Amino acid sequence: MNAASRLEGANKQYGTQILIGTETNRLIGDAFLTREIDSIAVYGRTEGLAVYELIGLAAVSGDNTDWIASYEEGLSRYRRRDFSAAIIHFQPCPNAGCPSTASASKPSTTLRIPSVA
Repeated sequence: MNAASRLEGANKQYGTQILIGTETNRLIGDAFLTREIDSIAVYGRTEGLAVYELIGLAAVSGDNTDWIASYEEGLSRYRRRDFSAAIIHFQPCPNAGCPSTASASKPSTTLRIPSVA
């Protein structure tokens, strides 16, 4: 299974519409807003393939993109196994903007997080 096919199938799992790999993300530069979603296994590769969600054109996405940085910080905290902090950083993500990834859902099922007032 090639990377493009794997990305296409991963969209359903993550609840996203367009996923791209590291090289595509590098090539589009600042023209589009993206955020890293996860790292997936691809046949023939020894390392996982970092995948990014294509959010939209940078020029028309508006100023309300702070949640992307918060989400990426949450992903970083999750990878460092700091699940309590990860959940806090995932929370600002808009309902339609959060993928149903393991990083976004697993910590909340194993930790009791007090309500933030």
